[in-house]
Amino acid sequence: MSAIDDIEALLDASHRSRLAGKHARGATEAEAALTDLTATPWQRARALSLSAGHLLRLGEISRAIEQARRGLELATAPSQAAFQAGLHTVLAMAYHSAGLHQQALKHVVDALSLSRDSGDREAECWALSRAALMSEALGHATSRRYGHEALALARDISEQEVEFAALNNMASTALELSGDRSAAEAFGGVQVILAEARAHAEEALALALRQGNIHRQAVARSNLGEALLRLGQLNDAREAIQQASDQARQEGYRSLWMGNEVDLCKLDAAQGHTGPALERLSALLGQVVVEQDLSLAMQIRRTFHEMCKAAGCFEQALVHHEHLLVLELQQAEQRAGLQAKVLIHQLELDEARHRAKRSEADAQHERRRAEELDHQANTDALTGLLNRRRVDDLLPRIVERSRASGIPLAAVLIDIDRFKAVNDTFGHGIGDRVLVDVARLLRTAVRGSDLAARIGGEEFLVVLVDTTQARALEVSERIRESIAGHAWTDLRPGLACTISVGLAPYRAQISTQAWLSAADSALYVAKNGGRNRVVLSEA
Repeated sequence: MSAIDDIEALLDASHRSRLAGKHARGATEAEAALTDLTATPWQRARALSLSAGHLLRLGEISRAIEQARRGLELATAPSQAAFQAGLHTVLAMAYHSAGLHQQALKHVVDALSLSRDSGDREAECWALSRAALMSEALGHATSRRYGHEALALARDISEQEVEFAALNNMASTALELSGDRSAAEAFGGVQVILAEARAHAEEALALALRQGNIHRQAVARSNLGEALLRLGQLNDAREAIQQASDQARQEGYRSLWMGNEVDLCKLDAAQGHTGPALERLSALLGQVVVEQDLSLAMQIRRTFHEMCKAAGCFEQALVHHEHLLVLELQQAEQRAGLQAKVLIHQLELDEARHRAKRSEADAQHERRRAEELDHQANTDALTGLLNRRRVDDLLPRIVERSRASGIPLAAVLIDIDRFKAVNDTFGHGIGDRVLVDVARLLRTAVRGSDLAARIGGEEFLVVLVDTTQARALEVSERIRESIAGHAWTDLRPGLACTISVGLAPYRAQISTQAWLSAADSALYVAKNGGRNRVVLSEA
């Protein structure tokens, strides 16, 4: 098995781990693919995407953001639009979890645009599902509409993974809405919204059980337990939350596990067991690393404050409230730091794009310069026709192709009659203009596949490709007539120009030099025979 195959095997394994909800294992598999130096850019992009998704579900938000950004930097082709949309949905979820709602919304918009441009309905469904979480930025009505659109599309395309995400997100947003009594009134009131959250969570759980995905089961049970808790169905809530907590602990979903443990403490307090609940909270608080678990620390302190206040322990409630204020300041600093990282990343990205554009501009300039130098080296500066150097380069190749294929060639050697007299009588400026006009008339008379060159002062060569002798005579006569009949007096009154032409068909048994010599001999005969005529070589 090759190194490429090994990497593909790791990527497939990480994908299967994602489908099974084994995110710790999947993150390790994705990281193994990333550390393989033989990985292609596309393999690295896929590994980064998988890694970002696993880390997000493991609660490692900052690392998930970093991996998703790196993936976007590697996947830039228009054909990868759907893949890019997937990375934007990861970033949207990550920034939403971090409380940076404007950044989250930006990535949702990008994901929707890319998925729709690509025509990938699954990618669009994921983007709609993430849009359903953006109630703080979009408002409850709009986010709920996106949730229903995501669910309908997921069912239409029979994509159960996205269907679960849509159901789970709708349950989460309903729970969020139920916490705002005045906002909930616009949608039927808190009880209606909680019943909706419960229904969505139950559907999501049933789907996760059919899929065998442990992480989704734990998440769905967590949402279901919270809905039941708020509905006052405490025993059913405890069963759901305890199962979610056990699954989360077993699979290493630390944030999810600790969140469920906090909910179990709330249940204890609601059932009159405040003392044990506070002890359990205290034990949880001892396991929190504030730098890593800031949101959890805040959740625990807030729950402590509420329980102590409800129990009449106001002094303790005040202590926890003060701790909560400190944590809120830390959260604000953390978000500001993350916001700064976003801006720095954007600056770095803009600078990289600027450097890339500048490099491309420099490369284009060098290519144009090379083309110009090549043109100058191979083109006659006055007439724009090929020069003698280029003829010496091309002619052997043309002859070789003719020998191999049997395609007929003809050499047409042209000399302007009495050109020295033109220069002497009208000046070299007029002489140069005569050369330019002759070159223009030659270009008009021949095809793009033919060769036209200025090989001396007033001497030109045309090589007619795939042209019989009879046809070559016709072309040569047409050239001669076009030059003889040209309005030379427009350049200077009294000016007249003609040409003499030597024509030599190529014969396979002779050398290139002998072929051109035959054309030159025919030209000599034309000159001595009175000029302004075409002479066919007899060689």
